[in-house]
Amino acid sequence: MPPLYMQAPQQKPGCGFPLMPVLGLFDLSSGTWIGAVKSIGRAHDALLAWRMLRHLRKGDILIADRAFGSYAFIAACKARGVDVVMRLHQGRDPQVEKGKRVGDNDWHVTWSRPLKAPQGRYRAMHKALHDALPTTLDLRLVKVRTASPGFRTQELQIVTTLRDTHAHSAAQIAAWYQQRWQVELYFDDIKTSLHMHAFRCKARTWSCANCSCT
Repeated sequence: MPPLYMQAPQQKPGCGFPLMPVLGLFDLSSGTWIGAVKSIGRAHDALLAWRMLRHLRKGDILIADRAFGSYAFIAACKARGVDVVMRLHQGRDPQVEKGKRVGDNDWHVTWSRPLKAPQGRYRAMHKALHDALPTTLDLRLVKVRTASPGFRTQELQIVTTLRDTHAHSAAQIAAWYQQRWQVELYFDDIKTSLHMHAFRCKARTWSCANCSCT
């Protein structure tokens, strides 16, 4: 019988550990593992993310890296009353020159729906979902410069649905995103608690800054 989970491509059959792609959702304030989804085969985290939506509730703030910052996924979160704080995907133009400056390194921007639906095996389904998307998304872009000891100064571009600058300052948005590193430590805690020799996963994980999910 073939193994249920895949192996690393560089391993010979029957050698090494099986690999199970897992995407986890944590409460940022407590470190509680709220939910997880897994895949038998190779699956990008952005695909697994859609199955994670059931764990999110109205009023939550989802903090995630740039792999999840697609137009469709942000629109799906907004439709559920879930706000997002995400790093801008490297392939997307921030378009700040078309936006409105609302503070230092802080803009209101508007994204337009992509012209074409994703192509693939489920083309008809993708087109139906694409056509149901709002034609525009009103968002906010915050630029942050970080300087960690031993690393070069880095500029992060963070996109968020939290547009009220009085309720959520640019500094708060930046601090939330930078706290996301705690997720990596939560995985390490799980590994230690379970006495696991190896707990390997993709680096892309989520955290929820204001999550009511239990």
